[in-house]
Order: sequence, then C-alpha cells, then structure tokens
Amino acid sequence: MKTAPSLTLPRSAGAGTLRARRRAARAATPWLMLAPAMAAAAILVLLPVLDTLWLSLHDVVLFRPRSRPFIGLANYARALNDPVFWESLGNSLVWVVGAVSLQFTLGFTAALLLNRSFAWRGVARALIVVPWALPSVIIGLIWTWMLDFNLGLGWRSRTPPWRASSWRWCGKAFRSLR
Repeated sequence: MKTAPSLTLPRSAGAGTLRARRRAARAATPWLMLAPAMAAAAILVLLPVLDTLWLSLHDVVLFRPRSRPFIGLANYARALNDPVFWESLGNSLVWVVGAVSLQFTLGFTAALLLNRSFAWRGVARALIVVPWALPSVIIGLIWTWMLDFNLGLGWRSRTPPWRASSWRWCGKAFRSLR
C-alpha cells in the first residue's frame, strides 16, 4: 500500500536560525537585566578589595597619610614571621570551627524539636524567630544601654530615671518627661 505524498512546503533556510535567535534572546534577557546590578555589586566589592591589596604593598602610617612608600611583600613577610600572627590565626580557626559547629548543632536540634507537634508550638516558633529577625546591631545597642552603669539596670541610685533630677542623655531635666 502506497501512501500519498506529503503536501508540506519546504522550510526556508532562515526559519530555523530565527527560532534559535529568539531562543537565545529569551535566554539572555534575564542576564542582561541583571547585568547593571551585578556590575554595581562587583564594583562595590572589588574596588575596596583591590584598594586594600594595593595598600598592603605600602608602608602606610596613619600620622603621615601622604607618605606611602612602596615596600612590596615586606608586610606579608613580617606577618608570616611574627609568632603573634600564627597564634591569632590558630585562635581564629578554633573560634570559627567551634562557633560554626555549635551553631549548626543547636540550630539543627531546635529545628527538629520545633518541627514536632506539641502544645504552644506557634508561640515557641515565634519566640525563636523574633531574635533571629532583629538585627544584631540593634540587639547589641539594647544590651549596651541595659548594662550601662549610669542609665541601665545597674543605676547607682536605685531611683527610677524619671524621678531623678537630671538624666545624662537628656542634658537638662526640664527636657524630659516627669
């Protein structure tokens, strides 16, 4: 049994390349849109790193900022021959390994415990997430204020600050609420 011949028209030679160009343009579009942000981020990261590397090859003294004699790798040689450098490097490695392993262990354990079903699970999850969500700088400032000897929890006179005659941070007593 013989089949009827196909009536399809032959493709032009340019149709396949046009599709390929469109596919390539569609694939390149997100990268082209990200390119300015990636370039800005690269500049903001790379320029300070390159400047730091350039400064490390000079003898920079803060009291003489205009005088920067080029000394090459002498700073690195001095650091590598300094026993304090090696001691601090060892301490840093111990600290990093200890901190990362402890954080991982505690975080993984907390995640496994909070994944189980128990009463007050939502409250427990919220109490865990709130400190994580607050920036570390804010938390540090709050603790600094709380532990301040003059204004924090350890006031010299156990008088509440709103009853004191003047507050240091207010400057004048009449500016504060009474």
